[in-house]
Amino acid sequence: MNGFLRSFVSTGVIGACCAGFGCSSTAREQVSLRDKELKVVRLVASGVPIAIPEGVLITFHWATDGRVSGKAPVNRYFGTLEKSVDGQIHWKGAVASTRMAGPPGLMTLEATYLLVLGSASKTTAQAQSIVLTTQDGRSVLELAP
Repeated sequence: MNGFLRSFVSTGVIGACCAGFGCSSTAREQVSLRDKELKVVRLVASGVPIAIPEGVLITFHWATDGRVSGKAPVNRYFGTLEKSVDGQIHWKGAVASTRMAGPPGLMTLEATYLLVLGSASKTTAQAQSIVLTTQDGRSVLELAP
């Protein structure tokens, strides 16, 4: 690809990235994370890292129209997020979920995850992940492919 065309394509990708997440690193990778099913790779609640047991998959999908859905440790959840240009996010209504019961430890993990998710107020994009944080920065969700 010649230099002019590469610059043109890169500018378009960076523009799409900034409109989607707010750029902080590799634009091409950030763009590819929106509208994909991601998994939770790090969960911190009120400054305390929460272990995700091996074999437990927590997913997150943020569609380009703002709809959010995924699988918590036991139940499916859904809601709608709006994102402002400065990276602030706002839930349009509450995060809702199905109501199946599961083992107590997974139900506790699920409650913690949904609390942190519903409290998230900012998103930033890393090279290979999206990070959602609460206003005080003490609760964090890191999501990756």
